Amino acid sequence: MKDSNRIVRWILDGKLAVSPLLGAEDTSVLRNFSTVLAFSTPSEYYFKASLPPQTIASLVEKFVWLPVGEYNAPPMPKLVRSILDAGSPLPVLVMCGRGCGRSSMGAIAWLVVHEDYKLPEAFSLTTQRTSCSIDTLPQESVLQAIHLAKRVGLLGDVIRRDVDDPLPEYVLLLAYKLYWLKGGSDIIKEAIQAYKDQRHPFNKLARLIARTMGYSLAGIRVYGSERTHIRIEFTFWIPRGAHPAAIRSTLQPPEGLIDEVTFLVREYSGSDRKSIEVNFIVKQPNDPPWLV
Repeated sequence: MKDSNRIVRWILDGKLAVSPLLGAEDTSVLRNFSTVLAFSTPSEYYFKASLPPQTIASLVEKFVWLPVGEYNAPPMPKLVRSILDAGSPLPVLVMCGRGCGRSSMGAIAWLVVHEDYKLPEAFSLTTQRTSCSIDTLPQESVLQAIHLAKRVGLLGDVIRRDVDDPLPEYVLLLAYKLYWLKGGSDIIKEAIQAYKDQRHPFNKLARLIARTMGYSLAGIRVYGSERTHIRIEFTFWIPRGAHPAAIRSTLQPPEGLIDEVTFLVREYSGSDRKSIEVNFIVKQPNDPPWLV
């Protein structure tokens, strides 16, 4: 039998841990847990000769399975539902193929939702206790949206949305990243208003991107400050939840979209700010948007 202390890495002792997929020789490890939250796809269980999902489900009280392609993240409504479902009974084991990127994403979301951790604290604790963290922009983006939804009391509305609806994440991510463009704005106030008011520039921008690009927005990066030239990068990749190997090519932004996005960003800032530049980056399926 493998050393269980090496396989399982505890984040909150007695409450939350992460691990890679487990083999037949590791069934005793599962006896230490009541709930398992798993992110691996069916093919991973097969090719890694791991315990199949039905076996894991038979060994614990609750098995929550949300298959997500490697290096990707699930749609926000699906992830929030799964995190809430995996809140108890304790202890909880979060697992994926390597026990790293997707597991770290799930563990950080669990800390934010169930333990009221702030996002930087959840990142720090997970990295410190596991020597691992998230891998890509989609994983970072969905966590930023969940953290803001938790702060403004919108998680209940998120889980009532269609499970593949990108709007909750897009609106909250835009508020998280860009609220400061309008001097003196409060992130909480802007997030609530943008989420509930379709006339808000962030809401209009989220609906525009969802309509033209589906759930392929991987993340938003902002360079510069209020006193300098501001460059905003929108990165697009494969659809949320998909495995990179299953997608042949990335959806390309239609002509004119970048101009519409630039207009709405400038509309929010309150002036025709020529100092605000918007760029699109489109990553191919075999080139994940790594965190750098």
